[in-house]
Amino acid sequence: MTPELEANVKLSVTTILARFIATARETELPKEAICAARRHLLDGVGVMIGGSAESSARVSQGYVSEYESSQSCTVLGTDILAAAPLAALANGTAAHALEFEDGHDMAGLHPSVCVIPAAFAAAERANATLGELLTAIVVGYEVACRLTRCCRSRRNWALEPSWHFTTLCGIFGAVSAAAVIDKLSADDVEQSLGLATSFAAGHLLAEQDGTGSKFLQAGWGAQAGVSAVDLVKRGMSAPRGALDRPAGFLPLYVRDFTLESLVDDLGTRYEIIGASIKPYPTCRFTHGVIDAVLSLRSQSEINRSDISRIDIGLPKLSYARVVDPVESRRRPQNIIAARFSAPYVAALAWLRGAVSLDDFLVHFPDTEVLTLAERVFCHVDESLPDTLYAAEVVVRGSDSEFRRLVSHPLGSPEHPLSHSALLTKFCMCASRGLGLGKDDVKIHGLAEIIRSADKAFPVRALTARATRSRANEPYQNDA
Repeated sequence: MTPELEANVKLSVTTILARFIATARETELPKEAICAARRHLLDGVGVMIGGSAESSARVSQGYVSEYESSQSCTVLGTDILAAAPLAALANGTAAHALEFEDGHDMAGLHPSVCVIPAAFAAAERANATLGELLTAIVVGYEVACRLTRCCRSRRNWALEPSWHFTTLCGIFGAVSAAAVIDKLSADDVEQSLGLATSFAAGHLLAEQDGTGSKFLQAGWGAQAGVSAVDLVKRGMSAPRGALDRPAGFLPLYVRDFTLESLVDDLGTRYEIIGASIKPYPTCRFTHGVIDAVLSLRSQSEINRSDISRIDIGLPKLSYARVVDPVESRRRPQNIIAARFSAPYVAALAWLRGAVSLDDFLVHFPDTEVLTLAERVFCHVDESLPDTLYAAEVVVRGSDSEFRRLVSHPLGSPEHPLSHSALLTKFCMCASRGLGLGKDDVKIHGLAEIIRSADKAFPVRALTARATRSRANEPYQNDA
């Protein structure tokens, strides 16, 4: 490397970011960030365990179980042990499989599906503590969310119609989390980010076709993040400054980005505090719609059989993701399509008064919902608040109409889930994956470890309680 190039690289935002990641373990993070990490860990573990029973997760589990490995890391919701990168692959796939994972409403991605599986795999292999795991999660969210937020074209469907930013940027969050656990130097972190630039991927074709590879993409992001760190630790060299150099990640993958926002206020505010938790197992772009419909259903005097039509106003990006093309959205052909259909979930929410996992995993397709969806009409409303997930819904009867605007859906920082609601979601998901009742003391014990165990609690003791065989052992409250 020439002196001129070396000087340029040392000034890059990639270097600044790498130094932040490398020193994070020595930094006392704000209590608010750690508390948020516990909430998102609780949500992520529940969703991973619940998703472990899905067909796409089963495929990835079969894949990793065939490989001889150190078998040091847990595939949650199963009794499979695998090498760290493969465990991250299986857990990342499961984390996305229910479309129930967390998100970041300002960034517009799902950080947990890449970050938490990578952090778990690295932490379990390293015999790390819960405190170290929480720090890794905070840092992983920070990098994944900042990187996505700096991609301004993320909000412009005309510019970026194909990337799945959850995986495209999530891999860098996975690298960051694994690097914190493995105590990488700043230079090794920077090279790991450079190597991850070669691995970064993720597209929306699988979502459009309703195939399970949509979920595998999240697993790949987690696996590739751990693998990038492992390869650099073993001596693999990789480009420095790879996020922002000409032909680097941002110039190569993204058409419009603000480089300075990647490091502005770095270490003084934390993105995980602004992350959201899903109350419904559907695309986040439908949640404003669901909230508005449920609110109108509970407060209006319209008879459910007397609806003439439901009108939905959405921002342009939301419309592109969950309405267009409208005819196929009204009649979704598979579960993934139904979860990404504003007409279908609006009809479902009105008719059932809730939107649950069983509505997609057991009762889809629902002919009554499909019939009402034909009377749901959506349009782009540019007057809505400038949030990704705003929606305005008008329910019309034969001689009356009721209107509701939602700027920030339930689960957002502005409208957070209560701890009780989060615990209910965790128990529902974990019971499904572990084959236990939702009120089983073992499931509540696992939740309590995540919520309040001392930071010195071993990660391996946590993951052991998230397996099928250990979940059925007599419970001992040693949290």
